[in-house]
Amino acid sequence: RLADDSPVFFTGDLTDRGSPFETRLVQRAAQAGSKFIFVSGNHDSDFSSRELVREGAIVLTRDGRMDRDGNPTGPVINKIENLHVAGYDDPYERRMDESYADRYQPVPDPLEQEKFLGWLQPLIGKVDVVMVHEPVLIEAALQVLSDAPPSRPLVFLVGHTHKPDLQQQPGVTVINGG
Repeated sequence: RLADDSPVFFTGDLTDRGSPFETRLVQRAAQAGSKFIFVSGNHDSDFSSRELVREGAIVLTRDGRMDRDGNPTGPVINKIENLHVAGYDDPYERRMDESYADRYQPVPDPLEQEKFLGWLQPLIGKVDVVMVHEPVLIEAALQVLSDAPPSRPLVFLVGHTHKPDLQQQPGVTVINGG
C-alpha cells in the first residue's frame, strides 16, 4: 500500500535462506507497487529469484533480466519509469542445488570488487540506477568514479547492512535503504 502506484526497488535479503517454504511466504511481494524490481542478496536463492519472476517481479542479474526459467535472457539495462536500471545479483546468493547452504563471505574480496567494476564501466553514462546488495562490492567503483565523476548522474541502491544510509560524491549518490 505504501508504494501506491510507484515502483518498488528491493536490494536483496527478502528471505533468510531462499527456501521454497520461505519463498511461498514472500511471493506476494512481487505484487508491491506498479513494478517490483529485485536483485538477490546473500540470504536469497536462485530458486526464490526465479519464483519472484513467475509472480511478476523484475529480477535483475549482472547478465541481464531473468526470465521465468531463471535464465538471464533479457537486457542488462531496463527502462523502468523513465529510468535506465541495471542490477548485479549477489555473488554469495544461496543455491538450490547446494541445499540453500550459506555461501556468504564477510567481506567480498578484491577480485569480486574488480568483477563488479569491470561489469559497471561499460554501463556508465547509459544507466541511471544500479542495484547491488553488498555495499562493499561497489567500493572500488566509487573510488574510480570519485577520480572521474560521471557526466550523467548515477545512483546506487544497496542494502545488506540493515542500516539506512545516504552518501554522495560528485555525480554519484549511494542510497542504502537499510
